[in-house]
Amino acid sequence: LLSDNVTALAAAGDGGLWVGTDAGLQHRDPRGHLTRVALGDDGAPVSVFQLNARDDGVDAATDAGLFHVDERGRAGRIGPAAATYASLRDAHGEYWIARQDGIYLVAPDGGVRRYTPHAGVQGSLASAIALDFMQDRDGGVWCALMDGGVEYLPPRWRAFDAWRHLPEDAGSIADDRIRAIAAAPDGQLLVGGANGGLDVLDPHGGGVRHLADETGVRKSIIDALAVDGRGQFWIGHRYGLRLDDHGRVRDVDIGAGDARRAVHVLLAAADGTIYFAGIDDGVSRIDPAGFAVTPLRSPAPGSAVRQIQQLGEHPAGTIWSASLGGLDHLQRVHHEVLAQAGQVPPGRDLELDHVPQIAQRAAKIFFVGEHGDAVGAGVGVAAGLLDSVGPGLDVACGG
Repeated sequence: LLSDNVTALAAAGDGGLWVGTDAGLQHRDPRGHLTRVALGDDGAPVSVFQLNARDDGVDAATDAGLFHVDERGRAGRIGPAAATYASLRDAHGEYWIARQDGIYLVAPDGGVRRYTPHAGVQGSLASAIALDFMQDRDGGVWCALMDGGVEYLPPRWRAFDAWRHLPEDAGSIADDRIRAIAAAPDGQLLVGGANGGLDVLDPHGGGVRHLADETGVRKSIIDALAVDGRGQFWIGHRYGLRLDDHGRVRDVDIGAGDARRAVHVLLAAADGTIYFAGIDDGVSRIDPAGFAVTPLRSPAPGSAVRQIQQLGEHPAGTIWSASLGGLDHLQRVHHEVLAQAGQVPPGRDLELDHVPQIAQRAAKIFFVGEHGDAVGAGVGVAAGLLDSVGPGLDVACGG
């Protein structure tokens, strides 16, 4: 043995044994012969903390990093040369890696996420250092933590991700009070907050890019966001409408008057047309070529139909408007007026243009599915619904 201080053992596929010590890793074949495995670039002795046997060799967590050693004893490093206390390769092919500064999750394509403790954030780790991992038969992951007990991630933990503002982390979102979200064509999410925070989130890698200073909206309140087919960001805020064309920022003239300057609802249609609504002024359309603004008035009486809560586009190309006065729709071939969708007593459902079960006073609406199935939510239930960039539905809630 390299050392009498043996720290880890694992069964080898050839019937032998992997032996980890504070002076390195060895393989003991079925005849009892010991062979040293070179770990690291300079061949210096390393301390082995944990061994995980696999069909194609063994994973060794050491003070020089994580290594995978194949059946022939050839070692390859996984990740940086940083002390690694434990590792796990789960059923999804992802690596869980425990280091001094938190738990790293490395995806098969190389994407990396880091999980660390955050005081006051529910669901964060109780300790930064994990000493062991285990995946159970159901797919859940158990983490043994230094001074943090045992934590468990259920099998469906991947079904939900959360971003929070962390004052000590410049890579977190700018504000917890999220008021608007929009999906970009490249799968990223545009997020706007109550204090003018504007971020681009990468749902796959977890990265956050801040845009508030670049777009000049930090001192405003962002109420609406949209991303058109060209990847341009349309930002509706308390003082108007701003366009970020891949770093070129300009204000869009949407009319005079303080009430008309606030934009609370935005929709980027498939044909590139932009629809927006302000305070008690109904829906307007913007020609993306010349930025000409055209008001679209509903024929229904009363001010409630001008209090727009959300806009949605049906897969067939119809633009729909959910207001406090009911549901309106605009056929793409008739841009002159919004056609009132009908009047029914509160609590009853109606069926329009093969879109089933839309409550007449639904304040929020979005169409999902290839057949244009509608999702409606009453006032106070959800702040908005967004077509998901993947399986599922993204929901912005008041909490």
